[in-house]
Amino acid sequence: MKAIIPAAGRGTRLLPNTLGAPKELITFLGKPSIEWSIDYLRKNNIRDITIITGYKKTALFDYLGTGSFFNVKIDYALQHNPKGLGHAILCAENNISEKDFVVYLGDTIILPKNNPLGESHDLEELVELHLEKNAFATMLLEEVLEPEIYGVVCFNEKNKLITSVYEKPKNEEIKKRFRLKNGKYLAISGIYVFNNEIFDYLKKLKPGLNNEIQLTDAILNALNDGKLVYGTILNGRRVDIGNFNYLKTEQETYSMISKEQLKAWINEREVLGKKIKREVYNEK
Repeated sequence: MKAIIPAAGRGTRLLPNTLGAPKELITFLGKPSIEWSIDYLRKNNIRDITIITGYKKTALFDYLGTGSFFNVKIDYALQHNPKGLGHAILCAENNISEKDFVVYLGDTIILPKNNPLGESHDLEELVELHLEKNAFATMLLEEVLEPEIYGVVCFNEKNKLITSVYEKPKNEEIKKRFRLKNGKYLAISGIYVFNNEIFDYLKKLKPGLNNEIQLTDAILNALNDGKLVYGTILNGRRVDIGNFNYLKTEQETYSMISKEQLKAWINEREVLGKKIKREVYNEK
């Protein structure tokens, strides 16, 4: 199965840091966020990836190249104008030949709860469910307190069916529809598996919230047509690199890492750096 990583956003919530560099190259524990995404996909047996890039994103080409240094295959699609997540995915239609594919948001990092440098296999479970049910879409979900900044869902945990979605609800009556008994909400955590029918729904969409082509609108239209959309609950934890609050999470995460783990982590980065130095710069 192939994956799409949308990485064409301007990163305005991270200004001024994103004036000269893509937000996907902002580091978390010393590693660029998009490399976290690529590593996660590879560890979940996905090695064929399309990166959706846009304005001021040439640094991503320089960093990722063909993906050979990260043991994956990378190609690119271009989103000339940032017209929303749904539009970004539509820009990669010609890169997808398979029936089903993964979408992994480029500012999302998934970590195991108790061992941040370990492996999380939530995506494997998500793909397995998607294929088993022959679903239109399957999404990884997490509990959140602020629905206004997420796409939220109504979810039946017993049969794993998602019955409704809404993008960034602000109206109290709408929030009430999606609120859980504990006062929280179930939000889409930045990882999806889609049937390629999603492209047909995206093509028919008119701009929605913020005058953008919203992915959640396409999913809602599919639900209204009787398409089956499933979900699983995130076992690990998500780090959102879309705003500066990630710094708090980074500090908390460092405190969970042992000295031995940190030493091995630093060594891993140095080994990769030396390999690139030899093969790109012809230096020992």
